[in-house]
Amino acid sequence: MVLGLTFLVAAAGLASFGVVTYANALAKEGSVSVPSVPWALAYAPSNHELYVGYDGGTTVQAFSSANKLVATVTGQSSPVAMVYDPSNQYVYVANEGADTVSAINTATNSVVATLAVGIAPFAMTYDSWTDAVYVANAGSDNVSVIPTGADSTSAAIPLPPGSAPEGIAFDGATGEIYVADTSVGEVSVIDGTLNSVVQNIGLGGEPYGVTFDSANDLVYVSDLTTGNVSAIDGAGPFVVDNVTLPAAPGQLAVDPASGDILADLAYSTAVAFISGGTNTVVAKVLVGNSPEGIAFDAANGHIYVANSGSATLSYFGDLSYNVVATVGMGAWPWFSAFDPLNAEVYVSDIGGGAVQAINTSSNLVVATLSVGGPEGLLYDPATREMLVVSSGADDVIAYNATTDALLGTVPVGTQPIGIGLDPANGMAYVANLRSGNLTVISPATLSSVGTVPVGGSPYSVVYDPTDHYLYVAQNEMLGYGYSNLTIVNPALGTIVKNLTVGPYTQDVAYSPSTQDIYVAAYGNISVVSSVSHTNIATLTPVCEMGYVSAFFGFTYDSANHDMVVSCVGALFWISPASVVTATAYLPGIQLSSVVYDSLSTNLYSTGSVSSSTTYDFAG
Repeated sequence: MVLGLTFLVAAAGLASFGVVTYANALAKEGSVSVPSVPWALAYAPSNHELYVGYDGGTTVQAFSSANKLVATVTGQSSPVAMVYDPSNQYVYVANEGADTVSAINTATNSVVATLAVGIAPFAMTYDSWTDAVYVANAGSDNVSVIPTGADSTSAAIPLPPGSAPEGIAFDGATGEIYVADTSVGEVSVIDGTLNSVVQNIGLGGEPYGVTFDSANDLVYVSDLTTGNVSAIDGAGPFVVDNVTLPAAPGQLAVDPASGDILADLAYSTAVAFISGGTNTVVAKVLVGNSPEGIAFDAANGHIYVANSGSATLSYFGDLSYNVVATVGMGAWPWFSAFDPLNAEVYVSDIGGGAVQAINTSSNLVVATLSVGGPEGLLYDPATREMLVVSSGADDVIAYNATTDALLGTVPVGTQPIGIGLDPANGMAYVANLRSGNLTVISPATLSSVGTVPVGGSPYSVVYDPTDHYLYVAQNEMLGYGYSNLTIVNPALGTIVKNLTVGPYTQDVAYSPSTQDIYVAAYGNISVVSSVSHTNIATLTPVCEMGYVSAFFGFTYDSANHDMVVSCVGALFWISPASVVTATAYLPGIQLSSVVYDSLSTNLYSTGSVSSSTTYDFAG
């Protein structure tokens, strides 16, 4: 499945957005229950099986690409690290409890050799230059070298005293091995031809996970105490960047499809995605408790995560994150709507007095409509009209969505903002902020057919086909009323209930998958049952660090059956279980509305960012 996101951003003083494409599902696709405490993972392309080692256990298990258990290899002793050797198609297993390494023949799933190494082996890597496996021994402060096919180690490379190494990776660009000296805050660099330490890089903290990104020739090292991931240029070697994560990073791995660096957030329930091109956090996916190992299954395209705290393996589709377009807009792009008939996204520039239409195939602006104070937008599939709310003229303007020809205007209340459609009766409802009511208009006749009093300061409105009620978000921030969610029976023109939400509510949306109502507000997201008319969940995901988590706009992602909400510096995917399952981080960008393109399965989001800052979203 492909999800794309186009950002539509502002020009002078504020920069405009473009389209970012997510390839495959962002959210977790499933999980596999496993015994004990899963810790180490390794994928063997020779038989397309995933190998799982258990901390404190005595077995390694092999799973098929269909997530079925196919083999259990006994005789291990707390297997906490594994690596695949493509030269002999063996999986090597570090037995922390026995100070040995087991070699498993993937053709027979049997142990063919057991080799003595240092004390408490904890991490492993394969050196393709010398055709050898390197083992970091946390208890003896050294690295054991196992040549392919050998029945014993060929060297024991000493590390700084008390280093207790817990991470190791091979740099395919320089032929060097990087070792995380966890207890002394350093990284040792080993020359793979000399099998000796040639440099020590001070990082501080507790370096833990290590991985190599071949696309950018950078080594990444996680730090359990500072929450950073350091990027090291092996040509120096020297640190070129530090990436701060929302929680302590543990193991690291590179996604071969997208080039992103995955970091399990060791003491949480998530995996963060770091763009290898920009060294910024671009996404977060919810997994199980205390994620540890990460592996990629090339056969089914899944990323697997070992959840040591919940005895499960989480798996999800490979994530490819890159901007496919950046479309420059006017002064302040805010509201948006999708026209599936003509494959166009309309955007209202509330600061520039215009509505622009973007062709989703070319991502070019194909029409500009002059509108005084444009606000909410609505595409009516029955009349094939694009309805534009004008707060400057207190009316709704109708355009032919195919020709963009002006069809007419309909007077509404004072300072209208949002607009919603009841497809059952063909009526559109306009939220009038200053007059405390909804104007009911007929797009077919372009006339006003009545008003519905709601009080307060109605900002946005959505129709619920389940109970046939209207849900109106009241925005107290503008000083005209209170922050309620007002539930209205449009047939009777009466208020059913006022439900306290917010504060400072912005958008309101209906989810077809759950038949619930979602309300975006200042600091939280409310989920309201259309059956009980009560708040059944309150979500408080954290937007970009340093900014208040103010949530602005919703769209329904029909491919994943998720609700997507925008805020400052981030988009969140909310599952039907009312759980934030994925996050896309977009640093420095205030996202406002977001709309789903059902034809391309792309997402388009409006917003703004300082024009003095350039962001490269290519992943």
